[in-house]
Amino acid sequence: MFRKFQYGLVLVAMLSLGIVAMSCSDDEAETTTAAPAAKAAPAAAAPAAKAAAPAAKAAAPKVVETSKTSKAATAEDQAAGLGEGDVSWPSLSDSMPSSFSESPLCAAQAAAGEIPALEDRLPENPLVIQPAESIGEYGGTWYRGFTGPADGQNMERPMKDHLLFFGTNMTDVQANIGESWTSNADATEFTITLRKGLKWSDGDDFTTADIMFWVDNMLSDEDLNPAPPAWAKSGGELLTFKALSDEVIQINSKEPYGLLITLIASVVVAGPHTRG
Repeated sequence: MFRKFQYGLVLVAMLSLGIVAMSCSDDEAETTTAAPAAKAAPAAAAPAAKAAAPAAKAAAPKVVETSKTSKAATAEDQAAGLGEGDVSWPSLSDSMPSSFSESPLCAAQAAAGEIPALEDRLPENPLVIQPAESIGEYGGTWYRGFTGPADGQNMERPMKDHLLFFGTNMTDVQANIGESWTSNADATEFTITLRKGLKWSDGDDFTTADIMFWVDNMLSDEDLNPAPPAWAKSGGELLTFKALSDEVIQINSKEPYGLLITLIASVVVAGPHTRG
């Protein structure tokens, strides 16, 4: 079922708090990204793991942003106790955890040989996020709010992840599944390099082949997708995508496209593992 993913990449909000993990927990209240689940229902590749304990370090980790002060509260907000004090945000960290953990469900699946061991599901350079308050706990009930029947984001978000994403200030583009990116001088050729060793939740490799699946079978299919999203076009023509290697994808535009990386940070990856 490709209808849900006819754009392949759809707008979503950032993943929630935590130290991002290639574990199988999909709880956004925890500190992991989309994590390995049962093999029958794989989730999107995730670039890191939940930390059991922070690694010893000689200096404090570089932090993108840890908090910001909320705007002045209105009289109504004050009466309701809203808009007061500081708002805490998760932040990226250069410090690598000394160990990683996974949910009891994943641990049991790994022990049974149903999914690879945790250390085999992590990329070479995991993304680490410092939680706003504390590392979450596995289990419990996950409560989510839906705006209505058309709110597919809540359902789709745990199945996908961003190539790049915005920092908590919503202006800086940061690495995620994509570890780095470049562009030429006139902004018509871009490359995004994926983290090496990314896995889907069932243990399969996540590579540029998954991105090309979307390009070849969704974006370029006129029957399935007669009206491609505006961000995927330049000068009236579709962007072109080429896999240079398992980790490097090249994107070319007909005209200079200085906003492309910013727009890429607003969309998510959908490959063959997300088909219904």
